[in-house]
Amino acid sequence: MSYVPKKNIDLTGDPTAPTAAAGDADTSLATTLFVKSMVSASAAPLTQVVSVPSTGSFVKASYPGLKRVGVHCWGGGGGGGGAGSTGASQMAMGACGGAGAYSYELIEASQLSASENMTIGAAGAAGAAGNNGGGVGGTTSFGTSAFLSASGGNGGNGMAGVGTNNGSSGGGGGAASGGDVNMDGNGGSSGVVWAGIRYPIGFGGSSPKGGGGARYGASVTKSAGSIGETPGGGGSGAQNANSQTATAGGAGGAGLIVLDIYT
Repeated sequence: MSYVPKKNIDLTGDPTAPTAAAGDADTSLATTLFVKSMVSASAAPLTQVVSVPSTGSFVKASYPGLKRVGVHCWGGGGGGGGAGSTGASQMAMGACGGAGAYSYELIEASQLSASENMTIGAAGAAGAAGNNGGGVGGTTSFGTSAFLSASGGNGGNGMAGVGTNNGSSGGGGGAASGGDVNMDGNGGSSGVVWAGIRYPIGFGGSSPKGGGGARYGASVTKSAGSIGETPGGGGSGAQNANSQTATAGGAGGAGLIVLDIYT
């Protein structure tokens, strides 16, 4: 009777062994069938890109053969601040809103439930005409238990008409969490009146793919804030030179989800 040695086994012919379950990661033998199945699973191509501009549900069965999904989330941009009415020797300069955050995660189909919530962050409201701050942008998230989320940018402060040096603070950017990539939004620019001059420096905060609302130059007598770009750009603040009525800021850009579908 011959015995198989414990070490240095020299198998000949076409020996077989049990095939481990897909995803197995211990020290068991990997058959050619196991290797082939794992290579096939990891080679799923990108077959579709889906833009999701409004709150709803991700239904797994809508994508037959789904292997994984790449999820991009942008939070809503903050609104720009308003500018108050001004007298003959006064000026006003609202600040700009901050941008929404950005988060990305690649999620395996096996991690997904049959249906997952998708929440789109609303655009931050424009600061009303006068010394009024802009609204905060809404949070965008994916997953019933929130695989990843990107909060909205804060609104910029408003400014009343002033005859002295003054400043209004720009809104801070949103924060991201849960993703493989997490990027906080950029803050919005401040509004500055100094030595009788308006300084319309900077823009609303910008997020990846979403620019902030632009300001007009100091030569402009009166201007409302500009709307931030979608996804997630901050709105710009309003400005007034001498003897103007109150002016509103610009709204932020809405949040967004984009799905990369791999089948």
